[in-house]
Amino acid sequence: MEQGIKPVALVGLVLLILLAALLQALRVRRWKQKVKADFEAALQHLHIETYELLVDRNLSRGTRRPPETYRILHDHKDHYFLYLHCGGGPGVMNPLTKERALLAVQVNG
Repeated sequence: MEQGIKPVALVGLVLLILLAALLQALRVRRWKQKVKADFEAALQHLHIETYELLVDRNLSRGTRRPPETYRILHDHKDHYFLYLHCGGGPGVMNPLTKERALLAVQVNG
């Protein structure tokens, strides 16, 4: 009887790991969609139609801390912006001077 328990336990463990991986993948996908929608709303709010992303970083700090998105962009009107999104709240889009934006690009390049 003990011979049958080990394979069943192994199959159960593998299924549990697969389920956890699937749930994590779904959680990441929902988070990316939320960030994308928030970023597009921030662009519309500032009337930015075309832009170039100079830095686009997504930092995942593990399961206990929420992921972060960090973007620096240059719009068609020659303005620079920093977009930050941390956790479940809305992102923040702040204007940057050209010098600060280019320095941040060098540091994060």
